[in-house]
Amino acid sequence: MVRNSKTICCVLLAATAVLFCAGCSRKFTCSSDNLMGFEGYYYEDGELYVVFDEDNIDDVMEHSVYEDEEWREWDEIYVHLGDDVYEVDSDDVDVDVSHGQLLISFEMDKADAGKITGFYFDVDYCHYLLDLENGKLKIEIEGGDCKEYYSQNYDPKTDEWSEPDYEYKDYSYVDDVVTEKPVIYLYPTEETDVTVTLDLDGEMTCTYPEYGSGWNVTASPDGKIYDPNTERYYDYLFWEGTRSFDLYEFKNYACVPGEDTAVFLESYLEAAGLNDSEIDDFISYWLPRMQESPYNLISFPSDEYNDWAKLDVSPEPDTLIRVYMVFAPVDEPVEVPESNALIMPSGIEREGFTVVEWGGSVLYDVTIAAN
Repeated sequence: MVRNSKTICCVLLAATAVLFCAGCSRKFTCSSDNLMGFEGYYYEDGELYVVFDEDNIDDVMEHSVYEDEEWREWDEIYVHLGDDVYEVDSDDVDVDVSHGQLLISFEMDKADAGKITGFYFDVDYCHYLLDLENGKLKIEIEGGDCKEYYSQNYDPKTDEWSEPDYEYKDYSYVDDVVTEKPVIYLYPTEETDVTVTLDLDGEMTCTYPEYGSGWNVTASPDGKIYDPNTERYYDYLFWEGTRSFDLYEFKNYACVPGEDTAVFLESYLEAAGLNDSEIDDFISYWLPRMQESPYNLISFPSDEYNDWAKLDVSPEPDTLIRVYMVFAPVDEPVEVPESNALIMPSGIEREGFTVVEWGGSVLYDVTIAAN
């Protein structure tokens, strides 16, 4: 399948020429003295073979895609063909380990094989970019709250790779915390013109539809929202923003195993007054980021949230439900004193014009309130 490279936002290539290979458009070889052990590719009998030197794979490669002497399956492979990208389904890839080489092979048209300008490999938390036209190898490894970056340059005249450049970035201690995906649902008893404004102690970074000086929309009892500025209907109003914390303190919280996150959130959100559709929206957004952590400290600081993110709705709703979650991933279970235990909502009856909002933040630099 060939896709235009503009649709693959993580790949930064703009190529028109054909590699370093003099006089040969379907084969490329180079020194394997690089972090991937990459030594080239060739085209044969309708298939492209990408070759790696098993003995020359660096630790950065070995720990991510070649564990326990087993070549792990790539999540995605993209072959760059100048301005186009050939996407390879992982199920269509064959891997062979023999004679000191690792061969990845997949079907490809002969014409496309003559246009190759690079490869992009994606496996779990690791991303590998081989920009053959410009002689660059780039690797990005994500690890929770940090990222590692490796890069090497290739000189075709000497067939040599430069010493790897390395950069480490730690995102654990950031001052600005993102309030992610607060969404606002409107349920009037009849079709109603509604104005929604937010007084945020921080900075709004994204809104949809566009916020301007406030949202002026028409809401229907089924929750559909019409914005006359865009002449479009929406399920909710979306905003996102940043706010500075010195050091967040968990006061009332729960320590929940990652694998139990979905059940815990279902129970809490239902008690807080969210309906099934809103609960589904909330959990489908947060669960992928929470269930992979061994444990999560979870808090719902409603009073604090109301202080620094003041919501004004006109006409005034009969029922206002705002759910703001703060969580911190931790490796070990944390014993929660009874005095700091999370208090579950007692249940909220939705009556009359109802407004519902939910959002949250993930934090890494936190402290626990004293008993």
